[in-house]
Amino acid sequence: MAEEARIERNVDGITSPYYVAPCFLAFLFIPWIYFEFLVFRDTSSFHFDYAIFGANSF
Repeated sequence: MAEEARIERNVDGITSPYYVAPCFLAFLFIPWIYFEFLVFRDTSSFHFDYAIFGANSF
């Protein structure tokens, strides 16, 4: 009975990043916001131009 309920998953080197990458994104994005983005926002002279971005999207 226990063997029937057990599901084996074959995860090889190609499919494992499909499951692991979202975890890495979530856990690395939070520190990035606090340590990098706040510094970039305060020291950068870049201003997003919505008209150029919108024109390039067509």
